[in-house]
Amino acid sequence: LVAMLSAGGAEATVHVARAVTSLSGAEPNRDALRDAGALPRMAELLLHDEAAVQQAAVQCVANLGVEASDAKAFLAAGWHLSLISLLSASSAEVQGAAAAVLGNLSSVPEFRDALLSDGALQPILQLLHTSALPARTAAVRALAIMSQQLMSPSLPADDAGAAAFVDAFFAADALPTLLAALGDERPREGVDGGTADREAVAVLLLLQSLSGGHGAVRPRLVAGGAVEALLRFLPAAARYDKGSSSGEMVDAAASTLASLALAAAAPPRIEQAGGVP
Repeated sequence: LVAMLSAGGAEATVHVARAVTSLSGAEPNRDALRDAGALPRMAELLLHDEAAVQQAAVQCVANLGVEASDAKAFLAAGWHLSLISLLSASSAEVQGAAAAVLGNLSSVPEFRDALLSDGALQPILQLLHTSALPARTAAVRALAIMSQQLMSPSLPADDAGAAAFVDAFFAADALPTLLAALGDERPREGVDGGTADREAVAVLLLLQSLSGGHGAVRPRLVAGGAVEALLRFLPAAARYDKGSSSGEMVDAAASTLASLALAAAAPPRIEQAGGVP
């Protein structure tokens, strides 16, 4: 079946690509598909002329998973450009798959730099405002991975890439959306609890990165209400077992709050909110 991806015409390729993608949706099939070479074959189809083939390809690549070691091949072949384009697809599922793949690969500095220079940041930021939880979660996670290096203290305080990332983040009005994900209410009916938890973890990791580094972003986070949101979030997250994802949430929230407390405007806000729980 994998060999047929490059053996037929456009119409046949659409059907075969969809079949492979369907198989990749089940975890037990993924190792066999990887061993058969499905990942590079489907990645090649990201450049196919047919939109239906591209959309099936990105979903399959996301299902099979990519690692940092794949970033060089994606850059050399230009597959990342198709992924950036698919961030604006009409399907939220396709958008989320593209964001997930780009996020996994953006841990590589060269890949992250290429994404920024090729215009990936804006469509990823726009996905923060989608109502589709999986796509929004994938976008937050991609931003969190990108920010871990961009906000690193090892970079100069005036690093142009970090400054552009931060300015774009606030210009997209991203902070209110992120803080809303930390609301007191836990996953509601009709919402995938696991995905909602993953979104909260990714939001906290992103805030943790933004509040770190050289501390230049802290005043803007404080002014945007991050302190109050974290203070409201901590009591709710602390009710969950330390060994679960909520343990990671509590650690990230507490670390972020400690960093924000270094900003001059933070202590009065903490006091006004009743202190740290």
